[in-house]
Amino acid sequence: MFIGMALGIMAAVVWASYGIAQKVLLRTISPGRIMRFIYLAGALALTPLSTPSAFLELDPLQTACLIFACINTIVAYGAFSTAMKNWHAAKVSAVVTTTPLFTLGLEALGAMALPQVFPLEHLGLLSLLGAVVVVLGAMGIALGPMLHLPHKRS
Repeated sequence: MFIGMALGIMAAVVWASYGIAQKVLLRTISPGRIMRFIYLAGALALTPLSTPSAFLELDPLQTACLIFACINTIVAYGAFSTAMKNWHAAKVSAVVTTTPLFTLGLEALGAMALPQVFPLEHLGLLSLLGAVVVVLGAMGIALGPMLHLPHKRS
């Protein structure tokens, strides 16, 4: 459990650092250039750990899922980068925090449609409580400015 918590904390720190660095870089570099650099750096860093022959062992559904994941990554991070350029970082972060919730929802739909292909992950009470906190936090960031009423000057 400690390793999982440590990885989660490290992921949060890396993600926050990435967001801050990207927000600073977007002042002088286009979102497309930043993302091309990140994709290239990631590909070069992960190439020594890859096993290209594993692609030949994928069945058609796995191949389709892999292609979808590749396209989804390019589109999603391109949209994220553009959002970072145009929105405040707090709003972008609020939207990004909902990603795991969509993942869990789509996992549940997949398990209902094809339970033999997509087994349902059973979540504990702590995980469900965390999901509620994430939703409330995202709602607070998104709706918070609307709750501030203008002060009457006397």
